[in-house]
Amino acid sequence: MKNLISVSQISELVLFPGLMHIWGKAGSGKTSLAVALASYASRKGPVEWICTDGKKLFLPQLKKNIIQQRGNIDTVTVQIPQSYHESQQAILNLVEDISPLTKCIVIDSITRALDMSHDESQLWGRELIEEVLPTLASLSLARRIQIIITSEIREIPDRGPVPVLHDVINRWSDVELAVRKSVNPRVSEIFLYSSNSPEFSLIGSISLNSNQVASLHDTDTEKTIGGHSSVQQGTV
Repeated sequence: MKNLISVSQISELVLFPGLMHIWGKAGSGKTSLAVALASYASRKGPVEWICTDGKKLFLPQLKKNIIQQRGNIDTVTVQIPQSYHESQQAILNLVEDISPLTKCIVIDSITRALDMSHDESQLWGRELIEEVLPTLASLSLARRIQIIITSEIREIPDRGPVPVLHDVINRWSDVELAVRKSVNPRVSEIFLYSSNSPEFSLIGSISLNSNQVASLHDTDTEKTIGGHSSVQQGTV
């Protein structure tokens, strides 16, 4: 059962107690958005981050953002599995391993928990469908935890860029967000998909300063969300 929570602005996503699906092209700002939300959540309780692509480039940004948000870096746990099997197991182990006080879980990216080598289309994505997504959805619902998953995308003829296993993931997610670079290279636009409309609607943006510290902005305000300074929305 999905959380029936209305979302129309970025400010309503802060500590959103549900499964949030974020996708976009490489470099669009998916991880930066996850970092911003997780950093804010760290002010309220423990955060679990599972990085499935083996890269550690996000770690300095995560640390800087937690400090900027005055979060508790000591309660943030980062796992970097080295294979899709390890990624799957790390996600499944969350049920037993996480603190009951946990406020946010990030899986970046969820599609790296797939066995990409499956030749048989009937088996491709089975782990995600049968185990990974049900586990995350049940955690978000039973424990009221914000769970953020990011997706890689692929180009589909006549459809453009679409997340891997898009329809499957969105059967379980409560909120779907698409992230796109703005004309300003330090700003990304954030779009919300609604089942009530076939279109994505712009609900806000995320900007990075020279130190890679992220600020979230609603579309109708100049005030930084969850932060300690104001940034002009006119950069979007």
